[in-house]
Amino acid sequence: MIGGGPMVRLLRRRTMRTVWGILLLVEVIFLSDTFTSVMERAVSNGGNALDVALLLLYRSPQMIDFALPLALMLGVYFAITAARDDSELIICASAGVRWQRIPVYALWVGFLGFVASLLLSGFVIPMSFFAMRLTMQDLQARYVVEQLTTPGPSSAIRQFEGRTIIATPSSDPDAERGHVFVYNPEANGAWRVSQADDWTVVGPNADDGYQIQLEGFRDYIADRSAPEIGQEPADGGRATLDFATINVRNVTLDFEVSQVVEAADEARRGHELYLYQIGLGLPLALGDAAAAEPTRRFGEMLARALLCPVAALIAVAGASWAGTRPGRYLALPAAAVAVLVADILGRAALGDAAALGAQGFWLSTAATFAVGLLVPLAYILIRGEAMITPNRGAG
Repeated sequence: MIGGGPMVRLLRRRTMRTVWGILLLVEVIFLSDTFTSVMERAVSNGGNALDVALLLLYRSPQMIDFALPLALMLGVYFAITAARDDSELIICASAGVRWQRIPVYALWVGFLGFVASLLLSGFVIPMSFFAMRLTMQDLQARYVVEQLTTPGPSSAIRQFEGRTIIATPSSDPDAERGHVFVYNPEANGAWRVSQADDWTVVGPNADDGYQIQLEGFRDYIADRSAPEIGQEPADGGRATLDFATINVRNVTLDFEVSQVVEAADEARRGHELYLYQIGLGLPLALGDAAAAEPTRRFGEMLARALLCPVAALIAVAGASWAGTRPGRYLALPAAAVAVLVADILGRAALGDAAALGAQGFWLSTAATFAVGLLVPLAYILIRGEAMITPNRGAG
């Protein structure tokens, strides 16, 4: 249906040019706005230009899904009004092509947008979130290893498994790295502090292990001792700290990268879950009845996808109104506002409907979608012929 007839062909060319142009413009603006924060995050973890480009690529699908309904509305609207002003629609009508093909074409465009939105929000965006998180974890891990293995003065503060590690340059010109300070809190108020005047890392060896050599090493251990329950304290009721001190000239310790770098968590969570994992119903066939219940996120994703055919019909209704004198100025902004309002109301309605269970959710979805289609369709049926009449400035 979408590929047949001269009217459909001329509308399709104009629609696609506008939709792709708007999506590209929105994406460029979005990436330009987020470029600074992404670059700072990557560079602070030792990233390069390729890492920044990869992180920006992972963020790009989010804005495409957000802008898709509005882009479809603008694409269909400008395609109809441009073809009408060029008298192409009236020529097609004179050749026997009925104007009803236009709303049918808009519904087909909206259906394609519906499928694209579900693919983006249900699969592409979760994959991008997952890949972006793993990329950042890998970037941080590589940065930590690079800091450990690269000779030269080091200045850094790191938190790892509850430990605070501070490295500062040394004033001694013969020192390779500088000072290192490690604070490790333990249970019951005890703590352990380790210091070294200089340190260096040797490796990796045949087993991919490393050695850290500490010079001027000092280790302080404080163990808070308190009386047991029912035992009278010997110092007037106060707990005491018992100190142990280790002071040696050189210490060599073996370690592996896994001991200083947190392992990447590859379990999907939150927005990294696929569409069928948050309420599509497919998990019923896999024996997971709980996952088949719709969730709020699933309702919001479905509402955004269903907005695409609604937005396409709103564009047709706006193009019909644009043939009148007030519509020449108000139709486009009114159509844009209608799409944004429908997006907000639809996402709120279907998000709340997820709490009604599967049956209540799908009934609410059908009712919401029907209302969204019938309102612009009613106006199109009343004033549909006006969209093919060239605008001569008359009211």
